[in-house]
Amino acid sequence: MQWILLAGVLCVLAASLAGGCTDSRVQPLIDDLYSGDPATRRAAAEELAGIGAPAVDPLVGVFSSGDADASIWAAVALCEIGEPAVDPLIGVLGASSEDERMWAATTLACIGRPAIAPLINEVESGTGVSKESAKVALIQMGSVAVPAIQQRMAVVDAEQQGVYRALLASINLTEQLRAENASGSTGG
Repeated sequence: MQWILLAGVLCVLAASLAGGCTDSRVQPLIDDLYSGDPATRRAAAEELAGIGAPAVDPLVGVFSSGDADASIWAAVALCEIGEPAVDPLIGVLGASSEDERMWAATTLACIGRPAIAPLINEVESGTGVSKESAKVALIQMGSVAVPAIQQRMAVVDAEQQGVYRALLASINLTEQLRAENASGSTGG
């Protein structure tokens, strides 16, 4: 009985400090992401997205599994969750695993606008690897990131302006290639 009371107190304390206890539904749904059945994976991702913030850390953890199919569905759920996933994903941009960094960058690009300012901050203050991963995410985002980059570029030193000019050029080139591919795939 004391353990149950202690667990309840810890949960209340954790809720007040970290925004809530982990939902008991999360781990079985994470396990379902590894299922061989695509319908099971999709349903798990949808439910995890519906759970929201309590599912973020376990979903981010899927990226370290090496299972590409599970990672795809984790990324889908994290994109749906959106802003609560941004900071944990930013933290993965410096991971030692290239796969983890790629999944984090791609997922941040999918989240879009809520991730732009943290990504710009990471470009300026992150480690070498995390800076490059943040740039990749901003390039993947495309034109939606341009106004914020231009705004930031106006207030930084010349060296950082050069970094942002190169980033804007990469975004522009990527957008051009996307447009060319889209027009080529429509038979034109």
